[in-house]
Amino acid sequence: MNTVHEAKIKQIVAKVLGVNAEEIRNHENFVEAYGADSMSGIEILAGIEGAFQVRVDEAYLPQIISVDSILGFIHETLPAAECA
Repeated sequence: MNTVHEAKIKQIVAKVLGVNAEEIRNHENFVEAYGADSMSGIEILAGIEGAFQVRVDEAYLPQIISVDSILGFIHETLPAAECA
């Protein structure tokens, strides 16, 4: 797992949800653990696009439920060299 990617994702999620990045656990569901709603999901999606210079189709939004799910998407999307 790329800890740089993980840290970026946690920073984005923390900013959007108003929580401390160190409190975010990779497997925790954003809605259940942090009270995320659909609007915060869109903000997280936009943050991911900006931070990783990727395009995320809004159809993927329901799958963005945890740090782990975002990491999976990033690892599928970015070239292998960037995920090492």
